[in-house]
Amino acid sequence: SVPFIGLDPAIKPAALHSHTGVVGVLATAGTFNGRLYRETSARFAAHVTVLATVADEFVTLVERGETVGPRAEAVVRAKVEPLLAAGADHLVLGCTHFPHLKALIAKIAAGRAEIVDPSDAVARQAQRVLAARNLLCASDRAPAHVFLRTAPHPGILPAGCARSFRCAANYGIIARTE
Repeated sequence: SVPFIGLDPAIKPAALHSHTGVVGVLATAGTFNGRLYRETSARFAAHVTVLATVADEFVTLVERGETVGPRAEAVVRAKVEPLLAAGADHLVLGCTHFPHLKALIAKIAAGRAEIVDPSDAVARQAQRVLAARNLLCASDRAPAHVFLRTAPHPGILPAGCARSFRCAANYGIIARTE
């Protein structure tokens, strides 16, 4: 079985550190419909208002490599501004694609909200899970990168991964199991 490491627990620090009692979460519809999101919100954010904003368009932007420019800014602004207007002082990036838009989100937020990027926490959790299963790559070996996707079209995945990880990689597609 393949362990799932979700981004949802980023809600906890946002809720704990909110001064306004309003937290904005930017994620995909799939994330919001998931059990982990519901459980995490109920457990750690019952004392704050969580504004869940479906931002599936962000995935499209990132996969097309559109992380800057007027079109990207308009799409991101349309999702972020309502959260800020509603008093959100923390914006949770609830999808692995969204850190690619972090600079643009921060520009739009202009200091009005803390951006909660769970990437480092997710990486640490992945390391713990892999270590527990004795699956960590030995540090004296170059890792082999294999990227799997559920979407039938790769979009910019090969080019984006090569840029981000500075390596060649194998790509595959897996069936969705929802």
